[in-house]
Amino acid sequence: MIPTATKAVQSLLAPNFSKCESPSLRLEKFVVIADKKFKKDEIGHICACVSRHAIAPVFRLSRLPGALTAIMKLQSRLIINQAGGILENAGICLHPHFGCPMIPGSAVKGIARAAAIQAIRDADSAGKKTDLLVQTALTFGWCEQEWNPKDTRQGTCVSDLRYACGEQFWKSCWTAAAERLLAILQIAERRINRKGPSWESLPNFSGRVSFLPALPIAGTPIKLVPDLVNCHHPEYYQGKREKATDTESPVPNFFPAVEAGLSFEFVVAPVRAMDLPDFTPAAFAMECLKNGLSSRGAGAKTNAGYGWFELDIDAQTKMEEQAQKTVEESKKAQAEAARLAAMSPEEKAAEEYWKTLGNDPVGAFKGKLPQIASLTEQEQRCICWLLAGKCAAEWKADVAEAAKAKGPDDKKGGKAFKRVNAVRPIAKKWGVTLP
Repeated sequence: MIPTATKAVQSLLAPNFSKCESPSLRLEKFVVIADKKFKKDEIGHICACVSRHAIAPVFRLSRLPGALTAIMKLQSRLIINQAGGILENAGICLHPHFGCPMIPGSAVKGIARAAAIQAIRDADSAGKKTDLLVQTALTFGWCEQEWNPKDTRQGTCVSDLRYACGEQFWKSCWTAAAERLLAILQIAERRINRKGPSWESLPNFSGRVSFLPALPIAGTPIKLVPDLVNCHHPEYYQGKREKATDTESPVPNFFPAVEAGLSFEFVVAPVRAMDLPDFTPAAFAMECLKNGLSSRGAGAKTNAGYGWFELDIDAQTKMEEQAQKTVEESKKAQAEAARLAAMSPEEKAAEEYWKTLGNDPVGAFKGKLPQIASLTEQEQRCICWLLAGKCAAEWKADVAEAAKAKGPDDKKGGKAFKRVNAVRPIAKKWGVTLP
């Protein structure tokens, strides 16, 4: 057994690193390298570390301007970056700081782009293929090899754009799409080579959408489990036998996997605005991504049933409601800020005074009116400003009721009579005109 750490680190984290609280370090750095028969136990320790310490971040990438979000729920176990770990074919992609499983943005983009390519392939006419080809190119971008129909390897086709259009349509689709892309990108005529195919003049293009890493939604429990795949014919695959027979002993290979049921937040955001009729790159990217996750899956072994997602309708609805609530609260805050900015210094002072009146400001305010003469100068001014503005309707009602009263002891209007007669001389003293 060989722990991958110095003796000083081992003394802090224990020889088997059981005290390590960072799942990513436990997976990538502090791995106990032992005989193959201990691999299952080591993976079990890593999974336990993730279950104990991994958390989903609370920040929301969906708050980026123009970003679109889909919350997709894992329907089966997920394997991501299996070949990238220290243990052979036992890697998993974990966030370096939060320890939760994540799907890198490059993988998210690949899933969406593969779905877009398949959509072009499935289109039943050259016109539809051309439209989808233009949208796919603008959304995901390209390098010059994308528009190279052949490479040097025996002249075989390696362009997935050509594959998408098919042998029957690719030349006509590429020609029409390239002309539209040159116009949309406003490529100068002097940079276009009219002697060759129009697509050869297309410059490299990074695309108009950014694909962000997919992370579990906040507040959800995160669980990794040991999984395995059995190699039933190891000697046959090693070339030691001519035929695969059932006489060989299977060799189990253990690896960590994300347990089904975890919901991930997938976010795409526009890089730069693009004003095209009936086409928004971010919306197109999100549609491709959702289709790709539900029809093609994510990560390794999708053909064996791993990595399949479906839209988490409940979480999606909750997120959209929260987003709408946030927008409404933002609008209210902006309106309140505009209202305060338009106030005079006296109105602002009165507003601040009103906030000090507690949970029942109306009752507390009316209670201060009869004793206004005994209050401080600032309180007297604030009360008068409030009666002239925010509380003008209540003041008019008091004046009308006081006019009907016979005096301060009148059962019906006596209280209003007291309030009105106490306030008027104070308002006159400070030059505040009341209705």
